[in-house]
Amino acid sequence: MIRALLIAGFILSVSIVIGQTVYKTPSGQKYHTATCRYVKNVSTKLTVSDARKLGLSPCSQCRPDQAGQSNASSSGLGIRPGEAKGVRSTSIRCRGITKAGARCKRMTKNVNGYCFQHEPSP
Repeated sequence: MIRALLIAGFILSVSIVIGQTVYKTPSGQKYHTATCRYVKNVSTKLTVSDARKLGLSPCSQCRPDQAGQSNASSSGLGIRPGEAKGVRSTSIRCRGITKAGARCKRMTKNVNGYCFQHEPSP
């Protein structure tokens, strides 16, 4: 009976990890959780099984392959308030570079740090 419970618990934990939504950065070789500091607005959403099929490895900072997320918020969604919208609480200067070679002067609250004009294409 105990063996059956252990096997059922293992299968359940594996299915939770495989069904978890993770994010792949355009240039990265790793996949991340929604709360990872390496995830920007330009990341692609996919499942853990799809990420493994693409040959991506889990991030060593956010550890998306672990079933028990200790860094998840109290809402249970694994994201902090305001993160799902991709908006900062304060404005920052755009990180984009103009055609003249100068830094853009627009302010943005976008999480990736780019204004609407310099938003990188996915």
